[in-house]
Amino acid sequence: MKIFGKSKVLPLASVLTGLALLGGCGTAITSSNNPSHERARLWWDYKSLPVKFIGTVPGQTDATLAALYPTQDGVASADSRRIVMYLNAVRLPAKDELCSAETEFAQGGPKGGLTQVTAAMCDGSKEITRTSGQIATDGASARWLTIGFDNIRDQLYTALTPGANHPYMGN
Repeated sequence: MKIFGKSKVLPLASVLTGLALLGGCGTAITSSNNPSHERARLWWDYKSLPVKFIGTVPGQTDATLAALYPTQDGVASADSRRIVMYLNAVRLPAKDELCSAETEFAQGGPKGGLTQVTAAMCDGSKEITRTSGQIATDGASARWLTIGFDNIRDQLYTALTPGANHPYMGN
């Protein structure tokens, strides 16, 4: 049974293709601004930010902590983009001053082998976002310290992009 003849189908197909292209849903049009690639690029840019530790972790040397993350000249500079992590703080700088009033910090000790970490993403002296958590540091290897601190950095990333997860974790 014949519903349409070729003379009626071809004009209809060209009209539908034209409408699809005008509507932006044509499959032949691809975008170089793929959101999944952009999210991954932002993630790796974020992962390369220098990390500044303020305070110490009992049983770990400053050199061990410094070796965990990439550093750049000027990481301590007040005008650089960086992540600041306060370790075992009993007193922190006032709200929105984690990036600019580092001398307001007072350190306590760990509780039960856990180190309390308060972290902020800084753009100069401006605090972009902050988070806090605990990581196991009692006798931890450099690998496990990195995993613990990465979990804190992941929380900063998630707070920075609400609703987003790590781009390689199924988002």
